[in-house]
Amino acid sequence: MNFLKELWNNEGRPQAMSLLDIWRVVLHFPVGCFAGWLISVMPVIGVVFSLGFLTYEVVEDWRIADRGYKDIFGFLLGIAVISVIL
Repeated sequence: MNFLKELWNNEGRPQAMSLLDIWRVVLHFPVGCFAGWLISVMPVIGVVFSLGFLTYEVVEDWRIADRGYKDIFGFLLGIAVISVIL
């Protein structure tokens, strides 16, 4: 539940994303785009790739506590954009 505290400031309003947070989203966006394209071309391989990436991010966050939900957000944003385009 600590990550929820990071999303909201003391007044109950959402906090703005820092430049590092935005960079992490931008960095993982193409990976999500690739996964979305892969799912549309070869669904089984695309789902395996996506589950592998999500597992990697969860384990990485568990081991080094780097707030991996920001990376997952960029990944999912990429999948969503490609899904709309395709």
